[in-house]
Parts: sequence; structure tokens; C-alpha cells
Amino acid sequence: MLKYKPQAAYNTLLNYLNLYSREHHPVITLTLRYSHSFPSFPQLFVIPAKVGI
Repeated sequence: MLKYKPQAAYNTLLNYLNLYSREHHPVITLTLRYSHSFPSFPQLFVIPAKVGI
């Protein structure tokens, strides 16, 4: 298995999606605010695909 820092990757992805959603998708910003309570990597990586980033 590859060693990586999940929290760092998660934070980077969150920051990217927050910046993107601020301009294009307010709903995602709202969703991400609550995702801190239950961080789910698979679910988070699906979001950009659905939005079409």
C-alpha cells in the first residue's frame, strides 16, 4: 500500500472544491461545510465528477 497523508489530501481537496463552488455551485459549499463532521473520501471524490470539474 502506498503511504500518504489522508488529512492533507482531504484538506487540499476541500480547499479546491470550496474555491470552485464559491463561484459556481453554492450548494456544494453548503454540503462541504457539514462534511467536516463525517469526512468520507469516496463520497468527496465523486463530487467533482458530478459537477464536471
